[in-house]
Amino acid sequence: MPSLDVYEFSKGVDAQPSKRFLLPKMKETATVLEFSICCDSTPTPSQYCPRPFYTSPDHRICKVQISLGDELDGMLTRESPMTLLLFTHTFLRDYKPMGAILGEGTSTTIVPWELWGESTRLTLWNSPASVYSICVNGLRVIRKISTGVQQHFKIQLCDFNPYAVSSIESLPGKPTSTYRYVNSAMESTFNMHIFTQQVYTPLPYLEVTTKRSFEARDVMLDHDNVYLVRVSVTFSRSRDLVV
Repeated sequence: MPSLDVYEFSKGVDAQPSKRFLLPKMKETATVLEFSICCDSTPTPSQYCPRPFYTSPDHRICKVQISLGDELDGMLTRESPMTLLLFTHTFLRDYKPMGAILGEGTSTTIVPWELWGESTRLTLWNSPASVYSICVNGLRVIRKISTGVQQHFKIQLCDFNPYAVSSIESLPGKPTSTYRYVNSAMESTFNMHIFTQQVYTPLPYLEVTTKRSFEARDVMLDHDNVYLVRVSVTFSRSRDLVV
């Protein structure tokens, strides 16, 4: 069964994984084709711009992207890549008192999907054409929303800070963006025919989407700014950076 293994390198490079996080149950013909993980570090806030919630390294959003395939009669069908968004502390917490078990003949703690799936948001927010189609920094995820016009996108920011929802009422007059709080009951059932069980992923977030579109090839995010990268029409292959 496909899984995510967590290693503690303080125990040596040959150590067994300390935890094994099982993914939702899949068809026996399912296989993992590609895998990537991203958890951008957050700059230390200055005394002029304190953000105490962001300082802990285990309170960051981690993006795990997995490409799956389904092999049937010798033919491999590639599925749409799926992305798991979760706090890094999901991987660090102790699950032993919560029903996790030790792997047979190992010291690896096996964590079933039922124990950690409720702390995730499983999505199809990705695009193989650009790693910047979904970008993570701290507790925020930035993504491009297609408008149907080539190289023009709306920009959507998803804030997983559990206190972000309290700021919605203070921003009702903003005409440039729309706000939506996606709670644990909304859009939380993830359907993909390769799974053999219902997948429930209720991690809530605040969604902010621009009303206007922007010309952009890539979108990036750091602690304070959103960066849009535009490709120059000249032959120098230069790029314009808009902050």
